Amino acid sequence: MKKIFPTDKKTNFLVADDVRQEASGKGIIIGYYSDSGIVFSSDDMKISKEQPVALPSLCFLWVFTDGSGEFNATVSTTDQDGNNNEITSQIMKKKSDGAANLLIKISPFIIHVFGEFECCVDLGEGHQYKRKFRIINKTV
Repeated sequence: MKKIFPTDKKTNFLVADDVRQEASGKGIIIGYYSDSGIVFSSDDMKISKEQPVALPSLCFLWVFTDGSGEFNATVSTTDQDGNNNEITSQIMKKKSDGAANLLIKISPFIIHVFGEFECCVDLGEGHQYKRKFRIINKTV
């Protein structure tokens, strides 16, 4: 099968607390985060590399609706300070007649700094798909 890389325009991204796969193949999304991002509400919360905070889990769901082939997908996150964390590398098979879901669950998700993060999927040959999400502390 010839590789046809998905287009960025037809690639969707979702951040949630958890995504569970049923035996039927249907995914259940739990705790979806909207564009406002992940919000902590604490007046006295301080974080650093020495004193991070953690979310029990964080899931990234990538949905590739076009393209076809077998891809070695490498997924990473980067915080606003440029700290990179390679999460996983896995094979993704995409048929031309359906969507391919790439689900990444990190448990726990360690946070060293509040602000803007980026999740990147690299499918090889220079084809990267990047989406931003925010983790902020909004004092009450």
